[in-house]
Amino acid sequence: KVLHTRINAFLSAGSRSYMLIGAPGTGKTSAASKIVTTLNLTSARLPIAEIATAINSRASTADSIVGIIDLVSPDVLLLDDIDYLNKETQALLLQVLEHAHKICKVIIITVNDENKLLPALKRVARIDDFIYVPELDPEFVIKLLGKWEKHFESVKSLPVAYVKDFVFRADALGETTAIAELPDLLKRASQKTDAFVDEDQNGSRDVSTPYGIEY
Repeated sequence: KVLHTRINAFLSAGSRSYMLIGAPGTGKTSAASKIVTTLNLTSARLPIAEIATAINSRASTADSIVGIIDLVSPDVLLLDDIDYLNKETQALLLQVLEHAHKICKVIIITVNDENKLLPALKRVARIDDFIYVPELDPEFVIKLLGKWEKHFESVKSLPVAYVKDFVFRADALGETTAIAELPDLLKRASQKTDAFVDEDQNGSRDVSTPYGIEY
């Protein structure tokens, strides 16, 4: 809600960048995508880690990302989980962000742990607003549930991907089956959350997981 209000207010004032900070599963990327759709904006979601791995050259990677931004010219640039990028790849984002401010109306970056970022990435003019997302916004969960809103209390503690999966099961298999399978979904979500914590602490998450370019 805060992000939607600020993006809408700044749209006519020039380029603005936002960093959403919160644990995995709190709905950062989903909320950003929903806002983009609601405000009728075009967007590009770039797989920075994949591009960097494929090209294996800092200068060429930065040029390639800038080229994609120029080609697509999105209203909104979305960059996910940049805290999982190594420091060298984070450094190339400095050039990318400077260029993106010239092309895009809005830049949205999501991170799980801001302490893993280069200090230069958090300076004003690169990142204008920091928005902390400690948990899923209840209003967002209700919107995700749609006609299954009455089950809010049962699923409100789930990460966003699991709320979506509950809705998918209810739509595809029926409400009764989705409710019967909910304990298993809650168990899996708990195990997945624990896995994220372990990976985060050990610094072993694979940053090459494909995000895909979406626009």
